[in-house]
Amino acid sequence: MDYNARSNAMPRRQKITGEGFAVIERIKELRRARGLTQRALAARSGLSDSAIAHIELGWNLLTLAAVEKLAAGLGVSIRELLAETGAPVVLADDPFCMEIAALLPKLTPTHRADILRVLRDL
Repeated sequence: MDYNARSNAMPRRQKITGEGFAVIERIKELRRARGLTQRALAARSGLSDSAIAHIELGWNLLTLAAVEKLAAGLGVSIRELLAETGAPVVLADDPFCMEIAALLPKLTPTHRADILRVLRDL
């Protein structure tokens, strides 16, 4: 198979935009603020040099595992990494919040209002 035939068969990557791009910019901002090179962040996070480069270029989708590794490598929580990016922050490290999140689809609007009222009264 020649190069042109192979490249035509492979899907083209699309560059990340929107909220995903804001997360990428946050990663770069935190890395630079700590005086880290991409190679140093790779070593600290357990990701490869090329993965860091591709993430910062917007060519790699960020998985939850990658976000966790990047946060650890940058010395911040996932919440801090995603802060001010517009990306949703999930309280995955809080078992109580996870249990509540699992039950939310089953709640009626009345149940939700009742629960909020009880919590606000605490």
